[in-house]
Amino acid sequence: MLPPSTSLNRHVLAILDKCNNLNHLKQLQAHLIALGHGHTHFYAFKLIRFCTVRLCNLAYARRMFDKFISPNIFLYTAIINAYTSVPDHLSAVLLYRDMVRENRSKPNHFMFSIILKSWPEVLPSYGVELVQTQIVKSGFGSNPVVQTAILDAYSRYGVDVGRARKVFDEISDRNVVSWTAMISGYARAGQVGNAVLLFEEMLRGLGTRRFGILLLQAVRRMGCFQRLLNFSGGWLLMRDGGRK
Repeated sequence: MLPPSTSLNRHVLAILDKCNNLNHLKQLQAHLIALGHGHTHFYAFKLIRFCTVRLCNLAYARRMFDKFISPNIFLYTAIINAYTSVPDHLSAVLLYRDMVRENRSKPNHFMFSIILKSWPEVLPSYGVELVQTQIVKSGFGSNPVVQTAILDAYSRYGVDVGRARKVFDEISDRNVVSWTAMISGYARAGQVGNAVLLFEEMLRGLGTRRFGILLLQAVRRMGCFQRLLNFSGGWLLMRDGGRK
C-alpha cells in the first residue's frame, strides 16, 4: 500500500499530527476529496486509523469505511481491529464474515491474528477451529505470528489446551510471545505443573536469563504469575531472578 505521492503523504501526516478533534479530521478529508483522493485507500487508512486510535470515534471511522465499494485488506484490518479493541466482537465477526463471503479481500496474517480474538467470543465452542481451518487453506498455517495467535486462542478461551500445545510444538521459531501464551494457557487451565515444566524446558533449551525474565514479566501481566509462584514454592524467582 504505497502512497501515491511522497510529498502529499508528508503533507497529510503533518496535518494529522496537528488534528485534535473530529472537525479537523473532516477538514482534512474534504481537502483530500478536493485533490481527487477521496477514495484513495492509502489516505483512507490513515484517516480511519487516526479516527479510531486518536479520536476513539469508531462510528465515524465506519462511515468512512462504508463509502468504499471494495475496501482493501488494510481498511478491513483497521476497522475490525478497532471493533476487537472496544470490544465489539460480534461486529468484528460480522464484518469479517462478509469480507470472506463476498470475496472482497483475502485475509492476511495480521487479520487472522486479530479475528482470532473475536471468533471465540462469538462462538466459544468452535470459533478457533473455524478460523484455523481458514488459516490452513489460506497458506498461513506455518506463519509463527499466526501460530502463536492460534495457540493463545485455544488456551485463552478454555477450548482445548491440548490443541494449543500441539500448535506450540509445531512452531519452529518460538519467541517470548509464544512461550508466554503456552505457559499462561497451562496456568489458566489449572495445569500449573505443566506450566512450570514448560518454563524449565524453555530455560534449558535457550539458556538465557534475560529471556526468562521477560517471560516472567509477561506472565505476571497476564495474571498467572502468582499461581506459578505458589506452585513452584518461589523456585521461579530464585532460578531466573524475577521480582515479585
